[in-house]
Order: sequence, then C-alpha cells, then structure tokens
Amino acid sequence: MEPLRQQRQWQMEKLLADLGRLQHDISQTQADLERLRIEYEDHARSAADAVHQRFDLDIHRRGLNWLIALRTQILEKESRLAALQRQKLDRQQACMVAQQKVDVIEQHRDESIADYVHAQSGRLLAQADQDWMARQGRRAEGGSA
Repeated sequence: MEPLRQQRQWQMEKLLADLGRLQHDISQTQADLERLRIEYEDHARSAADAVHQRFDLDIHRRGLNWLIALRTQILEKESRLAALQRQKLDRQQACMVAQQKVDVIEQHRDESIADYVHAQSGRLLAQADQDWMARQGRRAEGGSA
C-alpha cells in the first residue's frame, strides 16, 4: 500500500509543480499585457494629440498601423492569458482529485493500523485471560490437595 501512496503523492507533487509554473506564466503574461495596454494608451494619446497639431497623413497612417499591431498583440496576450487560466483551473481540479486519492490511501492505512492494534489488543487480552485462568486452575488444584 505504501508504494501506491508514494506514487499518488508524487503525482500530486508533480501537479503542484505544474500549477506553480502555470501561475508564473500567468503572472508574466499579465505583466506583459499591462505593459502593452499602457503602451497602447500612450501611443493612442500621442496619435490623438498629433492630429490636432500638424496633420501628416503618412505619419498618421503609421501611427494607426502601430496601434493596430499593439491591439493585435494585446488580443493575443489576452487569449494566452485565458488559456493559461483554464489550464490553471484544470490543474487545480487535478490537484484536488490527487489529494483526495492520497487522503483515501492514508485513511485506509490509518484504519488498517487501528484494526491491527485492536486485534493485537484482543489477542493480548485473551492471552492474559488464559494465563489468569490457568493460574486460578493451579491454585484450585493446589488448594484441594
């Protein structure tokens, strides 16, 4: 039973490590996304300000293309973040299932130990009773002679 418990424990630890890596990837993606959003807002503000100053169609077009590229990157990061969060939920669920399996094995082990202790106690009590009865029988034999 112990090798099975160790195997389940190892599987759970692997899932927890995967979960940690996913959380790191999520944090990194969120930071990247925040950086892109700030860059997008700054560039959009600059483009809007440039329109009010001296309007140059070529510069405006390049600015809009840059905004489109940034927006595409933001959408890709948001998609990646959503996928990572789904993976995280899946890993969390798998961790809970793995923990339950470990708990069941440990509970079974504890119950088996308790049953063994109870059985041993019963045997010891029965042996003590037999010893006591044997001593009483010898006293009775010795007392009647």
